[in-house]
Amino acid sequence: LAERTLEHGFLFTFTAQGVAYTAWAFARLGIPYKPLMSGLLEQALRLCGSDKKEGWWANKGLTEQDVSFLAWAFATGLMNNEDMVAWLSQRTLQDGFLSSYTTRDIANAALVLDIHEIRTEALIAIFANLTVKEDSLSGFNTDDIVHTLLACARIKMHNPVLMSSLAQQMLPAGFWSYLHLADTAWAYATLGITNGGLIAALAERTLHDGALSSFNAQDVAKTAWAFAKLGSQNEARPSSRTLHKIFLLMNTLAERMLQEDILSSLNAQDVAYTAWGYATLGIKKETLMARLAERTLEHGFLFTFTAQGVAYTAWAFARLGIPYKPLMSGLLEQALRLCGSDKKEGWWANKGLTEQDVSFLAWAFATGLMNNEDMVAWLSQRTLQDGFLSSYTTRDIANAALVLDIHEIRTEALIAIFANLTVKEDSLSGFNTDDIVHTLLACARIKMHNPVLMSSLAQQMLPAGFWSYLHLADTAWAYATLGITNGGLIAALAERTLHDGALSSFNAQDVAKTAWAFAKLGSQNEARPSSRTLHKIFLLMNTLAERMLQEDILSSLNAQDVAYTAWGYATLGIKKETLMARLAERTLE
Repeated sequence: LAERTLEHGFLFTFTAQGVAYTAWAFARLGIPYKPLMSGLLEQALRLCGSDKKEGWWANKGLTEQDVSFLAWAFATGLMNNEDMVAWLSQRTLQDGFLSSYTTRDIANAALVLDIHEIRTEALIAIFANLTVKEDSLSGFNTDDIVHTLLACARIKMHNPVLMSSLAQQMLPAGFWSYLHLADTAWAYATLGITNGGLIAALAERTLHDGALSSFNAQDVAKTAWAFAKLGSQNEARPSSRTLHKIFLLMNTLAERMLQEDILSSLNAQDVAYTAWGYATLGIKKETLMARLAERTLEHGFLFTFTAQGVAYTAWAFARLGIPYKPLMSGLLEQALRLCGSDKKEGWWANKGLTEQDVSFLAWAFATGLMNNEDMVAWLSQRTLQDGFLSSYTTRDIANAALVLDIHEIRTEALIAIFANLTVKEDSLSGFNTDDIVHTLLACARIKMHNPVLMSSLAQQMLPAGFWSYLHLADTAWAYATLGITNGGLIAALAERTLHDGALSSFNAQDVAKTAWAFAKLGSQNEARPSSRTLHKIFLLMNTLAERMLQEDILSSLNAQDVAYTAWGYATLGIKKETLMARLAERTLE
């Protein structure tokens, strides 16, 4: 059809309505055929001339719906002309125009207004009133619903009642076009609204034969980001059954992401959002992360990263404990390039960074995977300025505390704010495992010995009965560092670490850290663990010794790992002669 349209002289025969229909169709199907879209835009401008006045759409045979179709094509970015966008925006906002619009038309209009940063409370009000009418929703098809969802997300219209009503309309049908899956997940995730039934159904549908094969790179990245965000909500955490489906989907998405047609088409935002998604859920896909790093380091690719993209990607690799130095060096260079000499108070906002993004960047520096004294100084100064911490979540404060501590910047004010925030009942009740472990690490790193807080955090962890394997070594290390023995938690941690697959995911540092931590916890004089807990600790130490003797671990041990491992076994009086001999050989290399 595109080829036929582009035949010599053919475009001149298109009416304004024909332009609107065709442009909308290619935009709706996500087919970015640029020569066609450019030709249609030229014909639209040719028909329009200088006559972009109030009645133009009617004089050219365009209905209000046709105008909304044209708006959709502009909203997707496949067509662009500032004069035409200005006319579409002005016309849409004139009195009486929206009253004749269907919800889909308003969704189209809202998208074009939002993408060109034209906001209007009147439009939002009309849109909300129209979509909550029972007679409107009952007649919605899937297209209408998804258009509405996208518009709500794009204009940041947080209306849980409306979103719940739309979810109810979608569930009975049990069907989405593959085109709708990524957009629907993205809309709910953007607004932070978790509807368990819908999310589970979306995940199941995305796993359906043929769905992912129809996804392009942007769809895959958008879906990974969305389900990670939906799966890590503090206030409305999905059920274990829904989480299981999300994790299954993330594994399948990783396989799709590794296919060459996807990898080669990823842009900077796709890389950042994908890395962030897997790190947020604690899913360590080393092959995928390595390929994302390779894509990022392709010639010129790093220059396309925004400040937020740098923060997301740096945090993700740091969070997963993947020390890919060439990537981290490149991200640091891009951060400094974007920053220039402009490290002043409003820099993070001017570069599109939220306070949370700053905390992500702080985390990467705190791990030591990125280092630059000027940037650390700026991060530290900014974090301690009045009002900045008040907008932080506990995780953000934990990140900030880590970077301040590792660079020997201490502040009683920060410790006090951190302690007050974390002991609030409403804060702790909404913590997910990530929030808890970030808090533990920060407490341990800034030596904030608070048994009441640590006991409260332990109580939050025990009912869930689950840690990502990424959390096990860090949790044990934090309690051991502060010398706080919580028998129930320590026993549960030991049991979870002995679970199939846990130790196989540990690197050398994780194994050594765990051996040191459980030896310290098992040898406390003031609060010695019960005999049952000690039995689990000794069983774990025996299993850790077997893992330590594997070549991938032994060859990766550093001096501190050797010292901590040897100390751990000696402290508990466990004489593993083969292990100690191999530690000695490693030391004498």
